Amino acid sequence: GQTKDSLDDRYIYTCLLGCIEDALKREYQKGNSWLMEIVEEVISNARLRIQLAEESKHLREIEKSVKKHKVSEKFKSCDTYQEGKVEETEFLEGDSAGDRVKTARANFQCYLAIRGKSLNIYKASIDKLLANREIQDIISALGCGIDLGIDGYESFDINKLKVGKIIFLPDADIDGRHIAMLLFLIFYKLFPELLYRGLVYVADTPLYVINLKDNTSVYCMDEKELKEKRAEIGEGR
Repeated sequence: GQTKDSLDDRYIYTCLLGCIEDALKREYQKGNSWLMEIVEEVISNARLRIQLAEESKHLREIEKSVKKHKVSEKFKSCDTYQEGKVEETEFLEGDSAGDRVKTARANFQCYLAIRGKSLNIYKASIDKLLANREIQDIISALGCGIDLGIDGYESFDINKLKVGKIIFLPDADIDGRHIAMLLFLIFYKLFPELLYRGLVYVADTPLYVINLKDNTSVYCMDEKELKEKRAEIGEGR
């Protein structure tokens, strides 16, 4: 062409293509390692594209059913959530803290009781993950869709997020830490952008409480602090 950035003469194009193709065939018959590696990579990439295309079609069908899912009665809304005040709304997640949260939460805190141990999804396939009713509740409550990291499959939209902060409420014991990690994995697989933006928090709750005779309470984060507070308070109180 006039700008010398393309070849639009069909005859020259055919000649060059034939020469290159013949040369590549000779090298392929020799089994040269550099060419064999390129061929294997091309084949592998082609298979991957086909697999992702099939998987994407399957996942779209699954996601359609997920989008139709209405959040269960486990989800307790709040004033700011219903009013669409995203930045002011906090989304609390947990299970064992549920009864306390229901009575103690503020009007800007919505809550979803999640049984963390039932969500061990580290090795779970995406379709099994999305078929989980509790995960469907999370997706419905957040409203921003999911991000599966597949090219050409875009369903996540941060602008549709219905809350400004997500807070896990696990117990302070080992089981609670395990549940917090399982919840983290859900967000890592389905909502990584929320992690990158610093919107996900884990509440650091006390492990022990000392109920005093004057009807007040002292909270301790661990056994060491419990011993220190007991020594400080004394047995008489």
